[in-house]
Amino acid sequence: MGGDVVVKAAWRTVLEGVVSGVRAAAAPGPLVAAGVAVALASGRDLEPGAAVHLLAVGKAGAGMLEGIDPRVLPVRRACVTLPPGQAARWEPPRGVPARALACDHPLPTARNVEAAREVASFVASTPAADTLLVLLSGGASAHLTLPREGVSLEDVQAFAGALMRAGASIRELNACRRRLEALKGGGLARLRPAGSTLVLVLSDVIGDPLEVIGSGPFTPDSTRPEEAIAAFDRFIPRGAHTKVRSALEASPSAVDRLDPCFRGVTHRVVGNNDRAVEGAVAALRERGIAIGEIHRAQEGPVASWASLLLNAMRGPAEGPQAWVVGGEPVVNVGETGGTGGPSQELALTIAAALDGVEGWVLATLSTDGIDGPTHVAGAIVDGGTCRRALQGGVDPAKALAAHDSTRALEAAGDALVTGPTGTNVNHVAALVRFPTGWGPR
Repeated sequence: MGGDVVVKAAWRTVLEGVVSGVRAAAAPGPLVAAGVAVALASGRDLEPGAAVHLLAVGKAGAGMLEGIDPRVLPVRRACVTLPPGQAARWEPPRGVPARALACDHPLPTARNVEAAREVASFVASTPAADTLLVLLSGGASAHLTLPREGVSLEDVQAFAGALMRAGASIRELNACRRRLEALKGGGLARLRPAGSTLVLVLSDVIGDPLEVIGSGPFTPDSTRPEEAIAAFDRFIPRGAHTKVRSALEASPSAVDRLDPCFRGVTHRVVGNNDRAVEGAVAALRERGIAIGEIHRAQEGPVASWASLLLNAMRGPAEGPQAWVVGGEPVVNVGETGGTGGPSQELALTIAAALDGVEGWVLATLSTDGIDGPTHVAGAIVDGGTCRRALQGGVDPAKALAAHDSTRALEAAGDALVTGPTGTNVNHVAALVRFPTGWGPR
């Protein structure tokens, strides 16, 4: 019995190493530093010695800022939007006039609107002769909330919350946001009609579509009003949020991509979910685990992710083997009042399928460390998770039905808590099959 416990502990250690590998691969500081180096080497996007005005927007702003070396890139001034705790702790480079603006996520608040106004002023006041360097990451859509005339903050909060609860994708949600808010869909670019702007992007959207990431503040919006309305109608019951729907109907046509304000804008994607997946794969191989299959760019409901992983259990395998999935799972919580997130719901779904089955372990991770509106990043589960949850006083089947995965995983002792990681590149899951008696090499 004691030896069995030691072996299972080794399994969990392997999965913890995979989580660490994902986080290291997606660490935004080194990714930004590399992006700056490439831009400087090109001599076009970023000229050595140029006067730089630094704007960082999104949940990964603090981590991305770690990649800016003032010895390499002197910064004249800076403006940063950050989660409230990070904004209170952030220290700007010595001698650089800077503002750290606290913003809430996923739903915006009044301070987000005030921060958006300050960001707009910062961009508009950047001289055309200088370079605007932008560090853009997921969460920027909420941070840069500035409703158009006729739309209130309360309208944005209500419709966005409804779409999120209904399981709308980030593409569908941001298609609506771009038409309802002033700084999205190229809105920030229009505030600076001339000059050089370099946007380094940490992508939280599969496929890295620039108009979707952060709702494309420096990218022209190619969607038509009817496309946004179709996304709205798919998730919002008829007769609800009529003011927002009317605003979508009245919104202007697609932005002119030939507008001169976009000529000086260059985007470089420095990190995305593929890097996180590669980090998981490398960590598994380093520990002697063969890779069965890798599924990239997966979007859709948690059930579709679970099917991919459960299919792996039906095939023969020799030796330790892993199946890795990366992308953006979604959950339609409806009117249930449970607490959880997609990575946790995936973990509990697989744990229910593994109940009583030996030799399989799953790790799930929301790379920002905040899965849904919770303090939990994901989970590491096995065939004993459901039993442990029951012993902890939570019925896992009822928890799944109520989308209450956090409570079940915490009761089992299998919740993964990392704290905010400083990055934001979607989700990764790794299912590993361990032969009896296997230990890491």
